[in-house]
Amino acid sequence: MTIKWFNNDEFYEKNKDKTVKKIALWGLVDGVGNQIVEPKYDCISEFQRNGLAVAEINGRCGLVNKEGNEVTKFKYYWMDPFDENGLARVGIGVKYGLINENGDEVTKIKYDYIWQFRSNGLAKFELNRKQGLIDTSGNEAVKPKYDNIANFQGNGLAKVRLNDKYGLIDKDGNEVVKIKYDSIANFQKNGLAKVRLDGKYGLIDKDGNEIVEPKYNFMADFDRGLAKVGARGRYGYIDKKGNEVVRINCQQYRTDIS
Repeated sequence: MTIKWFNNDEFYEKNKDKTVKKIALWGLVDGVGNQIVEPKYDCISEFQRNGLAVAEINGRCGLVNKEGNEVTKFKYYWMDPFDENGLARVGIGVKYGLINENGDEVTKIKYDYIWQFRSNGLAKFELNRKQGLIDTSGNEAVKPKYDNIANFQGNGLAKVRLNDKYGLIDKDGNEVVKIKYDSIANFQKNGLAKVRLDGKYGLIDKDGNEIVEPKYNFMADFDRGLAKVGARGRYGYIDKKGNEVVRINCQQYRTDIS
């Protein structure tokens, strides 16, 4: 259906859902000139794919549909476009929340910030300087207890930080790796990640098992199945099982292993 925007001063026609900006009160008419929405809004955005547009009255935002019905109350300070999950971030004051396409508040407007949803259906949020995760139903999958939650990696794990220590959680919030390490690197192609504890390096797998306990002063990334390691100024190579295939007994090995 062709929607035409008009205000109380002049009439403007735009095909599809293109808004004309003008300092006036705005309404909507259909393609044959029937008034759908009386000119009462300070502005109306373009309609989104779900048939909803953001309108504003006296500095407060709400949603209207193509039939002219107000889907939400006009109480929000701002609104984001709807995402692929049918959710939109909204704000009142400095607080964030989520609404769905029916105008229902999926979460309370209480969060200090809400990030965009990831492909696993989770979004990070912050509340009182602690971070957690919410799902698309608005449930707190992970309570706000971490200082930071990193993006999930391809194996379904995310690094978390608490009191300057690091661990790993899965999408259900289970701590797969206890929060005890000084750092955790991203997982490598072989499914292992370097960890550091008290200045020593080791390796963990995606299940949280310590393949190599933190005992090396130096550890490089794996290259063709081997990783260079060092301790007490001497160097060698380990395989992905932690075996020292080249024992640490020389002051310096070549950095390439060809």
